[in-house]
Order: sequence, then structure tokens, then C-alpha cells
Amino acid sequence: MYRHVIAYSVYPGGAYAYHFATADLKGTATSKAIARLGQHERDADHHYGLHVFNTEAASFASVQAMDPYFEGCLEITDLDEFFDFYRRVHTPQSQQG
Repeated sequence: MYRHVIAYSVYPGGAYAYHFATADLKGTATSKAIARLGQHERDADHHYGLHVFNTEAASFASVQAMDPYFEGCLEITDLDEFFDFYRRVHTPQSQQG
């Protein structure tokens, strides 16, 4: 059994998600992953949805098989990369440098 932490967001081009999976069902690794998410500032105009649940496999495909809501979603496993992508797709072009 694996626990998944997913930060899910949509933009005009589709959906993307930060995905973290762990076999630690006691919650220690999950709590740390959620705390890392909280350390990043959120854009006031855009938010991501946080999802935590269990599947039988560590893969994002197992998440997509369990819940079709995540089908077609771009998986990002690096938190810094997720927030870089987040800022890139949610920052108006007039504010991009």
C-alpha cells in the first residue's frame, strides 16, 4: 500500500500535479511532503488542490486508474519544478520577465 500526496492545478492548456508517493503509512513522510508544499508562497489569484489517498502501487498511473479525475494530467515529481511550472502558467505574460 502506498500513500500519495498530490497538489493538483489546472491552466488553459490542461492539468498538472506534483506527485509524491511513499510506503510510510504512519504519516511521517506525508506530513513532511505537505509541510514542504506549505513552505512555498501561493499566488493570490491561483490555487492548487491538495489530495491525499492510498493505492496499491507507487505510480501516478495507479492514481489515475483509481480516480479518472487525474487522467491526462501532467505528473511532476520535483516540487521546485512544480512551482516553477505553476508560476510560468499562472503569471500573466505582462508580468513575466
